[in-house]
This record gives sequence, structure tokens and C-alpha cells, in this order.
Amino acid sequence: MFVKALGNALGDVSHTIVPTPDKNFYYRHIHRNCELMLFIKGDADFLINGEIFHLKPYDLILIPQGNYHYLNLCKSNPYENYVFYFDDTYIPQKKMDRLLHPPLVFNIRNDHTLIGLFKTLDTYADVYSEDDFQFCAQKLIQEILIYCCYVNRLPSIAAENNNEIIFDIIHHIDSHIEEELNVDILAKQLKLSRSHIQNIFSLKMQIGLKQYITQKKMYASYQDLLGGM
Repeated sequence: MFVKALGNALGDVSHTIVPTPDKNFYYRHIHRNCELMLFIKGDADFLINGEIFHLKPYDLILIPQGNYHYLNLCKSNPYENYVFYFDDTYIPQKKMDRLLHPPLVFNIRNDHTLIGLFKTLDTYADVYSEDDFQFCAQKLIQEILIYCCYVNRLPSIAAENNNEIIFDIIHHIDSHIEEELNVDILAKQLKLSRSHIQNIFSLKMQIGLKQYITQKKMYASYQDLLGGM
């Protein structure tokens, strides 16, 4: 196991094994970096923008920046994963577009080459000094991301059917993020009652609609600041 902080266009990289995980530790969030998670074992669901997946061993999850997501532990069975965060400038744009195309959840159980690349991170953490780990891990993570562009992706089956209302709400918010947004505006636009929108959104997304809009606007503001506004 290890948790390392990397610099430049990479955030933390970790291999975590938790014998008795606490579900309250895993929070719902949106962040400015892209994320890659390799699920090794446990009993958990994963939600990305309203789509819920019941994870299987060696499911690989790719999360583009600015996407609402969270891990929901179904049982407190031992939990293990690899996670790292990276900026969307870390690999060439053409490769990034290829990396982050659907499906974003797929299984690599039979891809021993890719699994071996992840295990090499453990070897680096055990053998190398901090400086040498930083140097070698950055190159290895770049190789993992580029390798994922070439993987034949077998999509993981969603735990439940997509809900068109949820995706309509998310799409409208994303398309009008610089405008005023609230439940009344969404109800009028989607021709649904405000109570129905609030209830179904909270149920499926496990977050209040107002809180979700606030998080998305904060992320959009951050992107504007990076762009010089």
C-alpha cells in the first residue's frame, strides 16, 4: 500500500487496502482533475452523473474533470483500489479525447499487461526513494493512460437503467451553467413539477439539486479563473 503526492500535472497516486471501510469516508464530489480508479475488491456501487454501476473486481473507472461522482459501499467488506488524479494536459489532447470516450467503466481482469503496470507502482513504492518514485511513477502513469487508449473496452453493465429525466436535468445544467438555474427554471424547461424534479434528482443522485448546481457553478468558475477571467 502507498499514498504518494506527485507534482506537475498529477495529483495523488495511491494503492489502498481497507480491511473494514467506513462508508462515511467516501463523499460525493466534483473535482477539477480527471481521475482513474482500478477497483480490486469490495462490495460497492459507483455513480457517475446519474449512472450507477455495481463494481466487479478489476473494473477500471475513468472520470473526466467536472463530473459528479461517488463511491457507495454496500457492505463493509475489505476494500482495495488504485487511484490517481491527472490534469487534462497530462497526455496529448488527441489521446485524452480517446481515453475519455465511453464506456468509462470497463473490466480489465484478463488484461495482464495493464494489471502488471499497476503492480509496478507497488514495486516502485517499495524500492525507490521519494525522488526516484516521483520520476518513475510519472512516466509509468503516463504509459498506463496511453495504454488505456488502446484497450478493447467491454462495458460494465449499469446496475440500473439510465433515467432520462436525470440526464435531461444534467444536460440542461451543463448547457446553461452561466445562467440563473433553480428548480423552477428546470421545471418550466422540462415541463415537470418542481417536486418531481427535486425528489427524483435527490433519490438518483444522492445530492440535493441546489447543492449540485452550486458545485457545478463553482467548478465552472474555477475553469474561468484558470482561463484568465
